[in-house]
Amino acid sequence: MEAFIGLILIIVGFNVAWRLFFAGARVATAGIKSVATGQSFDEAMGRIPPLETRVVEKNTEEDGSGLDFWAVEVRGLFPVNYTKNVTFTVSLLDETDGEKSHKPVLSVVEKLQETNSRAYFCKASVGDVNPDQGYIKWVDIGRIIPFFVQCSHAGDRKLKAIVRLLETDSVSKIILGYADLNDQELLWINTHEIDLEQEAKGYEEAVENKKECLTLSIKLAMSVAMADGSLDDSEGSVIKKWMNKALTTFSENNQIEIKKVLNNAMKSAYSDGQNDKLSKTNVVERFNEIGDDQAKYEAMDLCYEVMAADGVADDEEIKVLHRLGDALELEIAELDKIRDLKMMDLSGSLKSDEKSLLGIDPDWSNEEVKNHLKSEFKKWNARLNNLQSGPDREHAQKMLDLIGRERSEYGE
Repeated sequence: MEAFIGLILIIVGFNVAWRLFFAGARVATAGIKSVATGQSFDEAMGRIPPLETRVVEKNTEEDGSGLDFWAVEVRGLFPVNYTKNVTFTVSLLDETDGEKSHKPVLSVVEKLQETNSRAYFCKASVGDVNPDQGYIKWVDIGRIIPFFVQCSHAGDRKLKAIVRLLETDSVSKIILGYADLNDQELLWINTHEIDLEQEAKGYEEAVENKKECLTLSIKLAMSVAMADGSLDDSEGSVIKKWMNKALTTFSENNQIEIKKVLNNAMKSAYSDGQNDKLSKTNVVERFNEIGDDQAKYEAMDLCYEVMAADGVADDEEIKVLHRLGDALELEIAELDKIRDLKMMDLSGSLKSDEKSLLGIDPDWSNEEVKNHLKSEFKKWNARLNNLQSGPDREHAQKMLDLIGRERSEYGE
């Protein structure tokens, strides 16, 4: 067998590493195999099939989150004629209304969005590859998570997942799932059909309510940003970036008007915040009147993004977020998934009250706290075991250390 295979060169100069919705859901790191044998090229390449993809239904129960998702996996030989720096991307389009009526599919969370729009998007940067390289085994390059998907309308939807292999410099040309790429930029493409049931209203079904929900989201985010009495540049930049992405879901005719509305909301909230007049109570009450759960989760994702903007979990910001989630009548378990995603983006300094950071409610009994800490330990321990060396693993270890200290206080 060794004489047949010859020398297998494992290229370790790159890492297919992509941060997904939480630490335990990372793209697998897989070595690209380059076969150098004494046999002919065709014989050697017989071990690596042509490039192909598949979509597999899975669940993340192993890390405690329990999210259902479709894993987009790839294997085979890279279709390149010379060395290229390449990236895999995954986009979604809604084809329920027919081939000629495709509509963008959006993501509720920023981590699964295009750079300049809210369209659902995953990417896995591969790096430099040669014509004689490929994946022998199936490799995870992206994940489609129904919990974070937002279609144009509610009900049964037929989605098209578009998997592209393209030159890395061309990734930014993908806009709202579409891409105008030449043969040099687009190296390979494949599609898969996915059936999804969306319970919440779609982004086209209640435009006026949607516009108001956006302004309410901005006000909530400003209340989190100014919980410490000031608005940092990094926090303001996160909110402005979110506003620009939100505009892409409206027609060009409406974008100018809505941009003014959103800018005015931010300016008004800033002024009220400076004068201690920014009332979260009124905003939450109105949100509960007109907003569905998807709009609320989207608002909370922005709030957590603001919290993580400076790389520090400020005590007051975290306490405000806990109260907001409860006031918006959201499921704590679902909200924790967004919280954990954002916590993984922090610098690792963990400058926060430990109980707030772990989501411990001060009104809980000792028994409730113990049960919560056991659940948190199980979750972060599973993630630690699934992570490679790096900032994410270091953060998971810090969380475990923090949980250990808290458990010792309660005689665990």
